[in-house]
Amino acid sequence: MGKLIIQLLGVLFFVQLVACNDEGNQVTVASNSDVLHQLPDAGEEVDSSAIVYLASGDIDVDGSITDYQWTQTKGTSVEILNADSANASFVMPVIFEGDLLGFQLVATDSEGSTNTYSTSITVEPVSVKIAFIGDSGVGDGAKKVLQLIAAEGTDMVLHQGDFGYNDYRIGVAVDLFFDQIAQALGEKMPYFGSIGNHDHESFAATDEWLMTGGYQEGFQTLLKNTAGAKCEGDLGVASACTYKGIFFVLSGIGTYPDGRDGQDDPTHVAYLQEKLAASSATWKICSWHKTMSTLQVGGKHDETGWAPFSTCRKAGAIVAVGHEHSYSRTHVLSNFETQTVVSTNSKNMKIKGGENGETFMFVSGLGGKSIRDQERTTNNEHWASIYTSTQGATYGALFCTFRSKGDPDRADCYFKNIAGQVIDEFTIFKEEG
Repeated sequence: MGKLIIQLLGVLFFVQLVACNDEGNQVTVASNSDVLHQLPDAGEEVDSSAIVYLASGDIDVDGSITDYQWTQTKGTSVEILNADSANASFVMPVIFEGDLLGFQLVATDSEGSTNTYSTSITVEPVSVKIAFIGDSGVGDGAKKVLQLIAAEGTDMVLHQGDFGYNDYRIGVAVDLFFDQIAQALGEKMPYFGSIGNHDHESFAATDEWLMTGGYQEGFQTLLKNTAGAKCEGDLGVASACTYKGIFFVLSGIGTYPDGRDGQDDPTHVAYLQEKLAASSATWKICSWHKTMSTLQVGGKHDETGWAPFSTCRKAGAIVAVGHEHSYSRTHVLSNFETQTVVSTNSKNMKIKGGENGETFMFVSGLGGKSIRDQERTTNNEHWASIYTSTQGATYGALFCTFRSKGDPDRADCYFKNIAGQVIDEFTIFKEEG
């Protein structure tokens, strides 16, 4: 939850704090704001999701007051209850990106005189911390990465494919994968995944993605347990999701229903174009498993085509992939196919959408299965960070806090390994396209 900063300019406020329980229902919590506050006090902070009561207090008029009229003058629309009485109220809506709500009271007395009073409420943005991982498996390394995610105070996990792998009897790895998540993060951690090549029938006699009790069913259960999360489409394959105001597409491009050997998949690309264009969210993320050869530093070949990268760039979306068992991050690029670098300032990255959009991508594939070396040693000018076995890598995750430090257009990110070392650290600023 964020904070409300109430600027009391001409009316009284009574604030009853309300929180959300795990099911997303409102429950009353203790409040130290249980009395009317005389104006013009200012700067009081209360939790968001508060019920705010508007009270007229002492109003300077000539006669007795015969009419009250509360109206909203700015910000996200709310329903004012008892707007024609001395004491009105409204339920604070969920506003993840922050807003300024303005209200006005017009009081009329028995002699026809009127006074007008105004107030405003600043709703600060709600920060969201996301862990990005891929290529986990179900061994000790994967468990340590999940423990790291828990220790870092993560709000949500985006997993870029290859979950439990097929090193066991059919279905066993699926159960082990979700069991280790529950043990490390609990059964209600928001956890979303994009299908990887080891998660379906291309690497197994049975499709562990679609089978009863398979990966997709497991992610559907996690989705049901996540209050406030919304996903539409074929979950993990062609699905558009929103959680706490962050929009992300989970795609199987290059992987499912089949590999493309570097050729664009028009069905997947069309889905990306449609869903990204329909979202008004400030922060958008494109999540899938595979990538192109020059957009990883290992031995992978071209597998997705360039169109999905171009589509996400024009939407101002960040591209998150796995597949290669290492970590790497590009500079901000204006063209993924030619790896055209906009700026080599790797610590402060500015991204934007539009036809000439600029963004970046990263590979976060150190989820616990194995660690590979750096095979691409030339033409690497587009990389801002590389972390492979060649650099002595161990397992870890990329963490990004969106709407950081009260700024809806800022995200602070770092890659941290299970030894507690921060390998990469940078800030993203989202600009208008």
